[in-house]
Amino acid sequence: MYLFQNGGIVTDQPTLASMCVKCEKCLDKCPQDLPIPDLLEDVQEDMEGIFTTPIVWLGKRAMKVKNR
Repeated sequence: MYLFQNGGIVTDQPTLASMCVKCEKCLDKCPQDLPIPDLLEDVQEDMEGIFTTPIVWLGKRAMKVKNR
């Protein structure tokens, strides 16, 4: 579900945790003072792996076939 929602399968705008560039702009905006870059590293370790790219590709391909 994570890859479906955040891999850009539906919206063509991926928002994967691995896309974080650690600019730390989010830290100033977080009202709970969460260490967002560190948390995104944890999400990446737990939810993304060597199959992320192929699964996202297959999902996008399946959506194209479904929408025909």
